[in-house]
Amino acid sequence: MLKRAFIEKPYDIMNDILLFLYNNDGCGSKTELTKIFNISMNTLNEYIILLNSFIREQNFQNDLVITADSDKLTFSKSADFSINRCHLFFLKKSIKYQILRELFENAKIDSETFQKQHSISPATYYRKISELNELLSVFDLSIKRNQIVGDEPQIRYFFFSVFWAVDENTPPEAYPLHDYSEFYRNLEKILQTQLDSSECYQQSLWLDIAVKRMVCQKQFVFPANYEKMDRPLLSEITKAFEDSWLNEDTNHHEQMMFYDFFVSMRNYSPVSSFAVRLTKAHEKNQTTLNQINQSVFQYLIDKNYISENITEVRQNYIENLLFQIHAKNYYFKGFILSTDSWGIDKLLQQMQTSFTRKDVTDLMEFCQLFFNRLPYKNGFNDLQAEFNYTTLFYQLTEVNQRQVTIAVYHSQNTYLRGLTMQFIQTALGTKYSCEIVPYEENNNYDILLTNREIDTKQSMINYIYTYTDCTNAYDIKQIEKIIQSFFALKKYLDTEN
Repeated sequence: MLKRAFIEKPYDIMNDILLFLYNNDGCGSKTELTKIFNISMNTLNEYIILLNSFIREQNFQNDLVITADSDKLTFSKSADFSINRCHLFFLKKSIKYQILRELFENAKIDSETFQKQHSISPATYYRKISELNELLSVFDLSIKRNQIVGDEPQIRYFFFSVFWAVDENTPPEAYPLHDYSEFYRNLEKILQTQLDSSECYQQSLWLDIAVKRMVCQKQFVFPANYEKMDRPLLSEITKAFEDSWLNEDTNHHEQMMFYDFFVSMRNYSPVSSFAVRLTKAHEKNQTTLNQINQSVFQYLIDKNYISENITEVRQNYIENLLFQIHAKNYYFKGFILSTDSWGIDKLLQQMQTSFTRKDVTDLMEFCQLFFNRLPYKNGFNDLQAEFNYTTLFYQLTEVNQRQVTIAVYHSQNTYLRGLTMQFIQTALGTKYSCEIVPYEENNNYDILLTNREIDTKQSMINYIYTYTDCTNAYDIKQIEKIIQSFFALKKYLDTEN
């Protein structure tokens, strides 16, 4: 579902007006808007008045301006103002979101007190509970007896999805509750990976939810087969808890829930050594996830979406990416997409990929048929699957390019690195199809050129060459030999000529 599902209708339409104008270069026809929203002109005018009142109340006048002139509606904003600020306000004003906040903070909700605080009738309150239950059913959860009922992993995943979708950059109120830096250092060391700020925030949010649930809810319900699910690298995650204060409050179930979250929410790079080890561990244990990924990977090959001559590193990258895509479907049910104007056609256009909507939907249909006996088969045919497989095809476009990606590292300064890149481009770039880029940790490259030995454990690289001076004829010849090896030169040139 989209996060707009939690917003009340008046706020939702006000937000839609803003998004419509924002996505249409700041202008639009009022007549067109009445047709899109299926409302009368008088109703639309009332919403425009409400929007301008909201702008004044929030002191946004210097950042956001909406002007109505006859049938024309115009919109402008300051360069540093985010439309998401309005969306966040609309969401937090909505009764359904406030009910969820109350359930999270206290595990239960006092219905009479809540009704008085928000000045709503019992009929309105129970109607909102009914609407929430319809949304919660996607997560196999429900609100009964004034509390959320369901399996604990699903409850935590639901709250994480809500709060992450509310604002991906700025933590909601009271987050983060604790300093997890020690835990992150342990995790990076043990998993041999690096966590960026977004990944750390995701984990902080999850751990804060875990702490809150442990305080407010003493007894948890788990699925009957929970401990038997595939978790081949669980021991590595468990070690990360041992040397931090989290170990005092975590049991085996807590560690399993964190593991499921960590491998499902793209908390690590698909080119990291942890991603490689995870893929190999699933292959070795012939897990359900491995069977899914191998079936999808073979489908992509059979349909010629993946070249048979793809390098091992690029193949590993796609396999690791498939594990990240399918893990969420294996460990959790339901989703909340933070975007509100998402469309696969626009995404495909932005990506400038040769693949089409049909390529994506055909893959989704294949998964539906091939995995029809799995309890979570519907997860292969929802909006999130459509989004994930669209981004997968975009990655395939990058991977299938015959262009060789050459990263350049220089230990002294960026100026010398730039000169090296320029010389390689002049000497070899016109002869071979090359993309020459600065080296960055945690990325995958076909070839790395470096003036000294460096630690590349966080990257996936086919060939590494240590040069002394790239103006030296010897170095150039050796680099050219590596490029030839990468292309399987004779076969490639014969095809090109």
